Amino acid sequence: SFGSLFTRPPYKLIRKLLIAFSQMPQTIIWKYEGKIPTNIPENVKIISWLPQNDILADPKTKLFVTHCGSNGIFEALYHGVPMLGIPLFSDQFRNAKNLVAKGYGLVVDIKTLSSQELVLKMNSIIHQVKYVKAIKKASAIFKDRTQSPRQKAVCSIEQILKYGGRHLRTKSYNIGW
Repeated sequence: SFGSLFTRPPYKLIRKLLIAFSQMPQTIIWKYEGKIPTNIPENVKIISWLPQNDILADPKTKLFVTHCGSNGIFEALYHGVPMLGIPLFSDQFRNAKNLVAKGYGLVVDIKTLSSQELVLKMNSIIHQVKYVKAIKKASAIFKDRTQSPRQKAVCSIEQILKYGGRHLRTKSYNIGW
């Protein structure tokens, strides 16, 4: 998935992705809007909308190829699915660096990527246990909460009512324009 903003990737990128996907034995589910390219490999299913969170929750999902948007990263983290990041703009580059630093997957540069690099990195993530171990551990930590979100919100509101909220402001709040 490349999110909701990058719905029509350049033809060169589409071809590189399709060539790489055709070399994978797994079924590839690709969220793609726009004119469907020709010569789609048999293992590639192109869908204009998909329930991304539900697909990531499926235990058969082995890899999430993502633009590294925050929502997709959190969904993959929650479900313990390793990622191949292809960041496009904004916070996606920072998110991509973080996923590599934490061992949740690998990243490719959209400007220089090749089909061969995609295949190599997808196979590395799928077949090297270290990525699954790292993301599964992070998922367990993420899910291990002593308070529900509602309980945490109530506790925070009660604390603000009791003590005010000044202590919650970051120092950057006082920086002038």
